[in-house]
Amino acid sequence: ICDPALWPKLLAGTDAVIHLAAIIPPLSDLKPELATAVNITATAELVRQMQVSPTAKRLIFASSNAVAGSEQHLRTPPLTADDEPRPSDLYGRTKADCELLIKASDLRWSILRITACPPLEISFGDAGNLDAMFSASEHARIEAVHNDDAALAFANAAQCDAAGRNAGGCCFSGAQRQPARRILQAGLAPGAGDCGDQRGGGCCF
Repeated sequence: ICDPALWPKLLAGTDAVIHLAAIIPPLSDLKPELATAVNITATAELVRQMQVSPTAKRLIFASSNAVAGSEQHLRTPPLTADDEPRPSDLYGRTKADCELLIKASDLRWSILRITACPPLEISFGDAGNLDAMFSASEHARIEAVHNDDAALAFANAAQCDAAGRNAGGCCFSGAQRQPARRILQAGLAPGAGDCGDQRGGGCCF
């Protein structure tokens, strides 16, 4: 994805691009140069190449709840696509930067901000990745999405006539959001403390 010479051939005859490639935590923290090259530089080149392509004018971009930052629970819910991003790590900043450059393009775009999307099969070797995925305050509002639902959202977005160059291109799911500790108690980690405030609401990606 970092080789600009690949794009003309890959985009030939293509109508839409679903852009999922990214370096995510914890690797993005360990190799920030690689994360910047893949997440920002390569995405900017993709946008540039699509703008000169005669056919590839539809971009569906996988963003992340990381654009809201790790302290989104301190903000007044619910957060929306129009709220100012406040990323708190490199990965979130790269996603926020990509959203800006995509919105500044003349492409037809949809941006889908995805929250925790755990793998269907995990091993002990995945423990570090899962720790990073759920490294949020116990008071934070969080939502998990099944792999199949995320895949369907991207497939539907590729055929969505409502795509445009506005905040409506940001796709938010409509499920109920809950404080992280309530979700943990419900099954991920039974007995993980007092539920306390169980009000729903918040930023749903």
